[in-house]
Amino acid sequence: PKGKIFLKKIISGRKKIRNVSIVGHLHHGKSSLINCLVSNVHSFIDESLSSRFSDFSFFERKEEFSLHISIATLLTCDKNGNSHILALIDNPGHPDFFDQTITSMTFSEGSILVIDLSDGILLGTELSLRYLTYLDLPIILVLNAFDRLIIEIGLSPKRVRKKIIQILDELNSIIQECDSEF
Repeated sequence: PKGKIFLKKIISGRKKIRNVSIVGHLHHGKSSLINCLVSNVHSFIDESLSSRFSDFSFFERKEEFSLHISIATLLTCDKNGNSHILALIDNPGHPDFFDQTITSMTFSEGSILVIDLSDGILLGTELSLRYLTYLDLPIILVLNAFDRLIIEIGLSPKRVRKKIIQILDELNSIIQECDSEF
């Protein structure tokens, strides 16, 4: 009973709910990021639940990419101990499903843009960034797959640094271009 009252109080307090879209290109790690956050905030008896939290359908799990928006709700606390609900909206990264991403970003208060460093900025990333800039939403940038640069591609730390700077420069160019358009 106390738990139900506590959750009901938080859910009814609209100011304590934040919707955040997780966006980026296909296979850049959006679902993995959500699965990691969920498993770190909530403890699961069955570990298999936390490793596949955001992809529900058989096809999504088999093909390892999201076809539809899914929402992971986390109960978090701020530094003062006040509880908040964080609704993380996992979006498909394939450009064919970008309409769902647009919908998600439209009702979000902010976004996490995930970029696989080995792939760089691809179409899904650029489309998301342009629309986020148009909406003037806060963006948290997550650079993913550092290990791929070193292990798979074999880049030196100096080359990894150059790759990161190149990606950040490209992001800034897209934002500046959008600012001049809007």
